[in-house]
Amino acid sequence: MKEANWDEIFDGKSKVKIVFEQKDVEEVLELVGNKISDKNIVTDEKGSPEISYDESQINRNELGAIETGSKIFLRNNIASFSEYLFNKNR
Repeated sequence: MKEANWDEIFDGKSKVKIVFEQKDVEEVLELVGNKISDKNIVTDEKGSPEISYDESQINRNELGAIETGSKIFLRNNIASFSEYLFNKNR
């Protein structure tokens, strides 16, 4: 089995899933090219806020998942996951 790279993981075809605890959010985000701002907002590597699936900025403590397909950020609540899955399967 070859070693996966981040482009392959986030291409929408990978079956790789990364599960992490809240305490590891910053480290995981850094691995995928993101970071946490001074205001606890998830940002890209240049410091611009990432936009969650519901089209708003996402706080570090609200991050529930990072989905494939250009890094889709989901909030850690059932409504966000439900909406994403509903629209994904249309």
